[in-house]
Amino acid sequence: MTAPAPTLAADGSSAITVQDAQAAGARLLWRDEVAHMVPRAGLHLTDLRRPESPEFEDTTRSEWITRIARRYDAPVTARDDCLFEGQGYAMYRGQIWSDATAIDHTFHPRLRDKLPLEHEGMTRLLGKNAQDAPEGSAMYFQKPGTGNYFHWMIECLPRLHLLNDPQLAARVDHILLHFTQMPGFVTDSINEFFPHLMDRLLQVSKALVRPDRLCFLTSGPRVQGTPIETRITSASAQFLSGLERPDQRGETVIVISRANASNRRLVNEQALIDHLSARFPVKVMIGDQLGVADQRRIMGAARAVVGVHGAGLTNVMFAPRGARLIELTSGQYVNRTASFHDTALVCGVTPHLVLAEEHGDRTEVVKNVGNDLWMDPAGFDRISQLIAD
Repeated sequence: MTAPAPTLAADGSSAITVQDAQAAGARLLWRDEVAHMVPRAGLHLTDLRRPESPEFEDTTRSEWITRIARRYDAPVTARDDCLFEGQGYAMYRGQIWSDATAIDHTFHPRLRDKLPLEHEGMTRLLGKNAQDAPEGSAMYFQKPGTGNYFHWMIECLPRLHLLNDPQLAARVDHILLHFTQMPGFVTDSINEFFPHLMDRLLQVSKALVRPDRLCFLTSGPRVQGTPIETRITSASAQFLSGLERPDQRGETVIVISRANASNRRLVNEQALIDHLSARFPVKVMIGDQLGVADQRRIMGAARAVVGVHGAGLTNVMFAPRGARLIELTSGQYVNRTASFHDTALVCGVTPHLVLAEEHGDRTEVVKNVGNDLWMDPAGFDRISQLIAD
């Protein structure tokens, strides 16, 4: 395939445009006709910070938490996953390009102002022929951040269920896995849920991939011009709601530990575990030490899932209907609540958000690193009540 010549602006620089896939000439292969809803009906928020703590008395922080909570007062529409196909398209660092046109909703919003630089990087690789060029049709289904367990399991893996349709599957020769170093949970999860697709997996590590024909997904708003307020897409809503799981919650309290993490730990986690163990059967789980099948099996017995905001809470997707999610967070991370809250709702699990105190001297979250958490032991009984209800 020959490299496309970039469009030039009057000053000689590359003129970059952003278009939706159909406007850029791609063929729509799949779009769910149903508008899936995330059934938000108010945030179950329990504040266990001590009234005398400085952050509790911080009115600016309190107003921020109140504004965040209002986002959960009404249902929201899932993102609109659409599958497209076309020739002459390239995948560059996860972005989809057609010549000098970036396809909307295939790149992170923060990259929009940097797209000219991204295009320059892609053009340099084209000039050097530094690319992967698989023959036939290849499907790219990843999104930004797919090295993270949550983003992979909730935003990417569910898209593969589209290939359960024989007509769509017949159009795909290869399923692209774009990783320099692939996490073990990637192929582990595909083998768990889509073993029939294993022989189509094609790992590519170069930044630029240009197959003969590219199938790719976008994930925009259902109605143009409306904000996207959830990470749940139409593909993930279908996949998660259809997963086999018990219809009644189990007996075990699953504590998702971050004891081996470098930040955002509950510093008195063991005290909470001891408190809960005196009242319920408790299983402590560190997800990255287990395979996907084992995590799924353990979660199937959950009465409740308890843990600090982090990728391990993704496993709530395997919990029985009627189980509880007790997500521990702080004021620094409360704006990230939607990830596990919405996953729980789609899976028939009741989410609860519990505010603990910050432990550390970081004034803000930088590159996903903020303070640890500390919970007043006087609040442990409230956690037990949330589980027992």
